Amino acid sequence: MAASKRYATVTTLTRLAAESTDEALRVAIAAGLASIPVSLLLSWDSLAGDAAATGAEFDGLALLAAGVAVGYYYHDRPTSTTRAGLWTGLTGGLAALVVFGRSGLAAVVSASPERAGVLVVVTAVFAVLSVGLSVGVAVVAASGTDWLLGRVDPETRIQEPADADRHQSDGDRQPDRSRWWLAVVVYAVLAPIWLAILLWPGAAFGFGISFLSALGLFVCSLVAFVGLFLDATAPRAADAWRPTWWLYVGVPPTIAGVVTLASTLQDAGYPAGDGIFGFYAALAAVAVVYAANRRRHGRRLVGPK
Repeated sequence: MAASKRYATVTTLTRLAAESTDEALRVAIAAGLASIPVSLLLSWDSLAGDAAATGAEFDGLALLAAGVAVGYYYHDRPTSTTRAGLWTGLTGGLAALVVFGRSGLAAVVSASPERAGVLVVVTAVFAVLSVGLSVGVAVVAASGTDWLLGRVDPETRIQEPADADRHQSDGDRQPDRSRWWLAVVVYAVLAPIWLAILLWPGAAFGFGISFLSALGLFVCSLVAFVGLFLDATAPRAADAWRPTWWLYVGVPPTIAGVVTLASTLQDAGYPAGDGIFGFYAALAAVAVVYAANRRRHGRRLVGPK
């Protein structure tokens, strides 16, 4: 068993060493290396301050941006986006290694001899975890960007009808098999009720109902927003209605930003909260419009089984 584990470890290291010189992964490695100085600059407080006392904090925004850039670059390329994101995370994670390594080293130096050995082990574990987390962030960002680009690609959104559907009339053929429109319709019905309860003057409905309305509004808005995007970008027949997905998806965040900015300029008490309610209201209006247009263009909302 031990021999097999050693063999697997050696095989993995050998494969990684070979891939490090692969020309197809040079851009991914370069993106990770380019994120290192930015990550160190964003995490400068942990490097310049007393990290041993306050704890190290690593800012992964640059690594996240590098992962998105790698996903965009390797989209529709032969190289696996997941593999490219892995190398971006491995190289960009060196910044996290420096940040947490510096904090651990400071703690070891200032510790007593009895605790120094334990802190060395803890520092090594945190170093490995920091690199692993960096790899995870980069892989998710790269793969997610690749998936998103494929989802909104106009060519991939056209679905050829099955042989059994070729004999159906245009009136009988349905545009797609997506069921995400259900979440949009449910939100269009329930969101105005929940908003009315939360915005009603005074505490007429009590804390319990208001709390449940706020919770339901939050959860359903997330599901409806994701469902709106997935349904609007679902593959459809060439002659079916294909909505302008970015218009439907882009309105709620835009309204939220405008409301937040207006509330900030007016020196309101809680601009972020006003923006959230602006998002809820805009999403409810968009949900109504989208459901109506989908029914009008699709004849029936329910697709074929």
